[in-house]
Amino acid sequence: MSARKASIVFGVVSLLFGVVGLSGAIAGSPITAGAFASAAGLMGLAAGVMSTRGGGDD
Repeated sequence: MSARKASIVFGVVSLLFGVVGLSGAIAGSPITAGAFASAAGLMGLAAGVMSTRGGGDD
């Protein structure tokens, strides 16, 4: 899998984690909201790093 495809997958997963975190916040579940929001942030950061580094070995 190329770095571009992997960063897109990471971005989509980050978006899904963000939606789950938002729904947890709306439902009043702070542990769920915090955990999924943190996971979304980390996945988004990973997607950003992957898209800028590129690799160039494929």
